[in-house]
Amino acid sequence: MSLRNYVSIVTGGSRGIGRAIAEYLAREGSNLTLIARNKEVLENVCYELANKYNVEVIPVNCDVRHPECARTSIEKTIEKFGKIDVLINNAGTAVRKYFHEHTIDEINEIIDINVKGLIYFTLYTVKYMIKQRWGIIINIASGAGKSGIPELSVYSASKFAVVGFTEAIARELYRFGIKVYAICPGGTDTELHRKLFPEHESSKLLKPEEVAELVMKLIKKGGIPGICYDIYRYY
Repeated sequence: MSLRNYVSIVTGGSRGIGRAIAEYLAREGSNLTLIARNKEVLENVCYELANKYNVEVIPVNCDVRHPECARTSIEKTIEKFGKIDVLINNAGTAVRKYFHEHTIDEINEIIDINVKGLIYFTLYTVKYMIKQRWGIIINIASGAGKSGIPELSVYSASKFAVVGFTEAIARELYRFGIKVYAICPGGTDTELHRKLFPEHESSKLLKPEEVAELVMKLIKKGGIPGICYDIYRYY
């Protein structure tokens, strides 16, 4: 199954898991809108993918914490391509420390990016998917969204929220032909994970490409809507 002429949106698309997913989508022929905060890195990734795979890639430099970021990203995508086939809610952040040491700003940033940003993008996207009676939404959650991890309490709370949100809207949207899934990766060899857990050996971690492969499998072959699919290595 080719994704030629598909239109996909990836939040947090310039690095790590999002970057790997964007590469796989472009390789299969999907046009893309990529969202990230680092303008220079984002534009370089978009230029590279567009030229390497002969697809169209729109960069949207904004912060998913703000509803305007979601609205603008979706509007630009519709204006350019006329539809949205796939939304990958990948943008996320974490802080590793004991719960009582968290600042209010840290708590707000984690919840605003991991939960509210994901909800904003889903809200604006499904309005179009409902009209076309088709679409795939994949939320990148975490193993920490199924089992609470010490020193990642707020991050765990945010990812539990993503899992619950996925289950609920999957049931709501299925009648419109929209399939919603989540993926719960274990420790993955990204810049963020290396910053949080410098003691972990890279060779024992998932690679972003492994998560991207599962994303592609769900897009091309489907799965059970509402399920959070686990992917991990024993560390």
